[in-house]
Amino acid sequence: MYELLLHAGVPERRYGRVKQTLMAITGMVGVEYAEHVLVFQKPTAPAPAPGTLKRQRQGDVMKANVLMRLVAEVDHGPDPSRPAHEAKAAQRWSTYLIDTPEPGDDRQVTQRTSFTTPLPGMDQEQAQKHLEAQGYTYSYDYVMKSERYTYRYIQISLQRFYKHGEEEPLSNDCLMAALIRVEDSANGMREATEMLKQLRADLRGVCDLEVVARDWLDVRVR
Repeated sequence: MYELLLHAGVPERRYGRVKQTLMAITGMVGVEYAEHVLVFQKPTAPAPAPGTLKRQRQGDVMKANVLMRLVAEVDHGPDPSRPAHEAKAAQRWSTYLIDTPEPGDDRQVTQRTSFTTPLPGMDQEQAQKHLEAQGYTYSYDYVMKSERYTYRYIQISLQRFYKHGEEEPLSNDCLMAALIRVEDSANGMREATEMLKQLRADLRGVCDLEVVARDWLDVRVR
């Protein structure tokens, strides 16, 4: 699966205008989501044996340039009608593996590969042990709260980030992400790119969607 993206920073003072514009062009009210994200360091790849063929190393090369996240979608806010233990049980964990765009990429949109694997029936402890058994090491976690809109095939989200367990965001500014997921199809990639370019044009003067620098997206744990 491929993800094509554009991003924009949204200062707090412009948040209201951006939100109104998204409601106008999508014809919908943003849907609130919250995700608890645990980030893991990649497994350490073994040293190659002398004479190892390149194709035998492809799996380790992939691991060297990825971010593994353990993600649970949770309630956006407290629900007085739902007991705390039920809300915890309702969390749906999955692994989310993404690569980092290569340096010098001059594409019109950010492109990366992603793999999502649901972990049905697992709670946080079980899901974490599942990754640790594969050689991944827990690094840090955060909560992302977002408002999501759908525009054609584009998922648009206004995101704020929190330390787990805290009510105040790390910043009152937010990040806009516009994302399309496509299969491995040349035609699909071209169409998705054109859709994102059209959205960028529609939002011109309100916010500037752009291809962000690789270092900005490079969130691998060092």
